[in-house]
Amino acid sequence: MGQPIPWYTYSSIHFLSAKLALLDEHDSSKPKIFEFGSGKSTLWWSSRAALVVSVEDNVEWHSYVTQKKPANVSYEFANSRESYIEVFLKQESKFDLIVIDGSHRTDCIVNCFGKLSDKGIVIVDNSDWEEIKALGQIFEELNFRQLEFYGVGLRNGHPWGKSFFYRPNNFLEI
Repeated sequence: MGQPIPWYTYSSIHFLSAKLALLDEHDSSKPKIFEFGSGKSTLWWSSRAALVVSVEDNVEWHSYVTQKKPANVSYEFANSRESYIEVFLKQESKFDLIVIDGSHRTDCIVNCFGKLSDKGIVIVDNSDWEEIKALGQIFEELNFRQLEFYGVGLRNGHPWGKSFFYRPNNFLEI
């Protein structure tokens, strides 16, 4: 149908689509989203969010998204680990959703909490990777719960994990 689909597990796309449709039915305000890593997901989120701020360190993906990005997407290129994280840290607002699906994931996780709204959710791709699973304790210590969507998706021929970390009273009402 020509619409972008994020490179997420199919089960997580289905879950998000259903939850976001319920928000629309209740005329809830659309979320503000920060993405570490960009692509089809940036374009998918843009029609479901008030604002998408994204940082990318891959020149090809940055060029692709730049050509297609709508007005509610703020988009930056970062050419180093420090600048990648700095794009996030310099944001003035807090976000309802932080998606960690790009480079430097452990640094992104460690730094995400200061910009997460009280009703915010963190989505971490490849949550089945050992270095990511090891950081699960940080979420646990901050009273986050984990909802994992393990399975296949658009890009890979093998299953992988995509986890949602959330607290009570989050904007998706998980």
